Amino acid sequence: MRRHYEQELADTGTTDHDGTILEATDAARRRPDLLPWRHVIVNEYQGVKPGAGRLRPRP
Repeated sequence: MRRHYEQELADTGTTDHDGTILEATDAARRRPDLLPWRHVIVNEYQGVKPGAGRLRPRP
């Protein structure tokens, strides 16, 4: 299923949340001279992923 999902993203030229973060960090590493900021703070709140709570085992 994951391979199909990844292929669909590639075929449509789109990305998901994780892909957006990876693309931004890759761009910052490749060309830090283009960044208008010296520091970047990223706060990813895990609760925004609706399925995350369903996948965690309950204690």
